[in-house]
Amino acid sequence: MGTIAQEWLQQGLQQGLQQGLQQGLQQGLQQGLQEGEQRGEQRGLRQGLFSGIRLALKLKFGMAGVALMSEIAQIEDVDALQTILDGIGLAATPDELRQLFPTPRPDGGDLSE
Repeated sequence: MGTIAQEWLQQGLQQGLQQGLQQGLQQGLQQGLQEGEQRGEQRGLRQGLFSGIRLALKLKFGMAGVALMSEIAQIEDVDALQTILDGIGLAATPDELRQLFPTPRPDGGDLSE
């Protein structure tokens, strides 16, 4: 009798491990897909903002405005990029627009931190 009980116990453990592994893999895959989707959306939004900013700078300020793109390209924050895009219409000069965003530091941070 001890061996049948041990077999059942062993089968139960194997089934439990298998089910747990499947659930873990499914959850991990789902989480990975969601994170990848969010990163892709942020990357796409950021690229779209860069394109809009570049065009608006060129139209409003010419090459002097386009020259700001080297600084703007270092900005990761989508909200900051949106603020810059919104501010182009209000700024009278590229220098005035520059006041809307932090100047990036060489270490990748910004001076407002």
